Amino acid sequence: MLFGMKGVAGVGLLVALACTAGAYDLGQVDVETWVGSGTNTVLWVVDFWPGDGNHNSFAFGYRFAAPSITGMELLDALQAADIGLSYAAPDGYVTDIWYVRAGVTYHASDNWPDSYWSYWVSSDDGENWGYSDWGAALRVLYDGDTDGWLALPGDDYTSVPVTPLVPAAIPGDVNCDGQVTFADIDPFVLALGGESAYDAVFPHGRRLNADCNGDGKVTFADIDPFVARLGQASVE
Repeated sequence: MLFGMKGVAGVGLLVALACTAGAYDLGQVDVETWVGSGTNTVLWVVDFWPGDGNHNSFAFGYRFAAPSITGMELLDALQAADIGLSYAAPDGYVTDIWYVRAGVTYHASDNWPDSYWSYWVSSDDGENWGYSDWGAALRVLYDGDTDGWLALPGDDYTSVPVTPLVPAAIPGDVNCDGQVTFADIDPFVLALGGESAYDAVFPHGRRLNADCNGDGKVTFADIDPFVARLGQASVE
């Protein structure tokens, strides 16, 4: 049996908690990529906190034709898809998950009591999470379900995975904090340098927020409109 939680964390504990203040739909989830084929879909969310001190979470979509899929089969399918995801589960217990994105490696490991991988389930695209009663080998997912993996410190019994959502489209808000300020200058420069440079620092950012002239791309032609937006923001 593949487990994703320590017994001391409360096997059988069900904690339904909202991860956002308001409801959202699948189209608002920031999905890295979709793999597989078929009419049924599930989401898989991985949150590497506290592995690097931040809630660096990523969502992946999987399509399948069978009526259902187990959590273990989902892990294996994502690893086999060659999208930068891998995991280790010696003796049937998940100890490590890695994700390589834009040249950056995200990783957290089982290092009790500092951290361990907890296993979560959701039926509403990761808006509300419940602590899994089952290991991944026995967990059965149907169309529309979501699995989540969260790296937790051993004394944390309340945190849930953070489901990444697509940032709002605000021209000039290049660090995606919901406002245009001088804090957007360095992210704007990164955005001008290309997608890889920007994504390495803002994996869930919206690089197109640097498109300040509205032509659908990020170029040096956006510099003057960006400066103008900074000027507007400074007097508001």
